[in-house]
Amino acid sequence: MEDEKSEISDNSAEVVDDIVNTENTDESDEVVVKHKKPEVDNYPEEPIHKVAEENSDQKSDRPAYAEPLEKQEVVKAPASSPGVIVLQWVTYALWGWTVVAVAFLVAAILAFHMISADIGDQVMYGVAAVVILLPSAAVCDIFYSKHEPVKKSGVSSAVMIIHAVIFTLMTIGTVITAAFSLVTLLIVSSSTEGILITMYTALIVALLLILVLLRTIMPKKLFAFRRYFIIFMIFVVSVIVFFGIIGPIADARLTRNDKLIEQELSSVSYAIDSYVETNSKLPNSLTDLELTGNTKKLVSDNLVDYTKESQYGKMIYDEYSSSTMTYYYKLCVDYQRESKDDYYSGYSSSYDNADDDGYSTSPDTYHHVKGEVCYKLKSEDYNNRYYEDPTPIEIQPDTTN
Repeated sequence: MEDEKSEISDNSAEVVDDIVNTENTDESDEVVVKHKKPEVDNYPEEPIHKVAEENSDQKSDRPAYAEPLEKQEVVKAPASSPGVIVLQWVTYALWGWTVVAVAFLVAAILAFHMISADIGDQVMYGVAAVVILLPSAAVCDIFYSKHEPVKKSGVSSAVMIIHAVIFTLMTIGTVITAAFSLVTLLIVSSSTEGILITMYTALIVALLLILVLLRTIMPKKLFAFRRYFIIFMIFVVSVIVFFGIIGPIADARLTRNDKLIEQELSSVSYAIDSYVETNSKLPNSLTDLELTGNTKKLVSDNLVDYTKESQYGKMIYDEYSSSTMTYYYKLCVDYQRESKDDYYSGYSSSYDNADDDGYSTSPDTYHHVKGEVCYKLKSEDYNNRYYEDPTPIEIQPDTTN
């Protein structure tokens, strides 16, 4: 038994001698200890600590060999594919552009209701943009959510940070705008409708930007609420679009004929003047005129009624012995709404721009009431014929045609 223990101790000593290797450096007396993994064949049949327990009476200062620990593998999150990164970028960008379009739409709707702004045409472009951007953003978000990692890293993290910074700066800007509007509202004494429009728009847009920012960062606690974000955005934006449709757009559709009349009725009057100068008489109907574009549409859609006046025309000789023949007629139209444009309110309106005879040379459509409005007009024919007797005479207009 003693021989056996002695043999084990010798083997242990050999193992420890193989592990510990000392070498002296030339520069100092410092001892450098190097550990190396022993050969498998040199392992004792039993662990060293068991041998030491059995030989408790024999104490050794030499360290016992401890078995090396196995390396633990570090599991890394799989990197997002290029397709997922592109989808992530497009999703964030589409949500941002949707908020921008909604901001324009909100401002236009508020302006329509608060100051009766005639901006139906502009609102249609805003609604069209939102109708395209909102479904696109929602669909991209749904597909991206299926591949979105809980913790972003690498390129995915960079894309998130870029858009988060942009949305944060936009949110700060809208909050500052709302604060400035509130301060201005407290100190000004003039009209405040425009200031209120700006403040309300900034507050609504700031709320939407905060939601988009949270969707972009997507904290771990809110990761499960991505679908609710999409539902909420669709609901809120749809309500805004609804008010845009029943408000400014419906008004624009109702008054589109009014705008056509306001823009093209003067062209009808000019065409009558041209006809009179060429034919020395009034046209029998507006279809006798050479009309193009929207002016032709105004007549073809029967939006204007033309009537020859039964009043006498006048032939007048001026100081150069040239004669002027004046013809009188009437153009009647039907407006769906009273005009909102007060820019020309300081000038003569369609009711007070007539000459002494009660007739005007062209219709003034800048200001009008709702309903039927008739413009009493006249057309003058400068035929430049010379007469020996320059005495003015009255003649009966041709009523046979």
